Amino acid sequence: MRIALCNVIMCASLCAFAPWAQAESLFGEFRRLPNTIERGFTSGADFGPLLLYGSAVNKGFPGRTLVNPGFQLSFNFGYDIFKYLSLENINTIGISQADSNDPILTGGVNTFLFDLAAKLQMPFERWNPFILLGGGLTYTRPLFQAGQNWTPNMLFGLGMEYYTYLRHFSLYAKVTYIYMKELPINAIAPVIGLKYTF
Repeated sequence: MRIALCNVIMCASLCAFAPWAQAESLFGEFRRLPNTIERGFTSGADFGPLLLYGSAVNKGFPGRTLVNPGFQLSFNFGYDIFKYLSLENINTIGISQADSNDPILTGGVNTFLFDLAAKLQMPFERWNPFILLGGGLTYTRPLFQAGQNWTPNMLFGLGMEYYTYLRHFSLYAKVTYIYMKELPINAIAPVIGLKYTF
């Protein structure tokens, strides 16, 4: 009697779970995506303070110039040549306020930077310390000299990038120094950003 009852319970259990087994085969077996770091074309954005400073006397201007800390937003596009070297196009919009003691500028100062930089990196698992070296053009408004719309600049940066487990996305923090040869200001920009790798 007990053996017959056990057989009935086993048959009922198999019949009850049979549809679930069939449904699992319909949707296929669950497979985890590969745990890889994406490389290739990239786009990203970063933001943070823009610290403009400089001495007008050292660059042939009358008196010194001071600019209060401002804000900067950058849109970046790049390509990973291989895991130790990338190229980046860095486009920065900066907004600052001239210091009250500035002999040259009054009011708001708008700074636009367009740079191309080589990114040298040393990957360590998901951490990626890097150095940026490059240059480009600077546009400021108001102008420091009449007719001097565009001036060259040099860019140096140091930072750390972290490739998240959410594929294609990485976070980074960096400090960039921009040297502007023909202007009485230079800039330091400590920023944080988000990057997407296609």
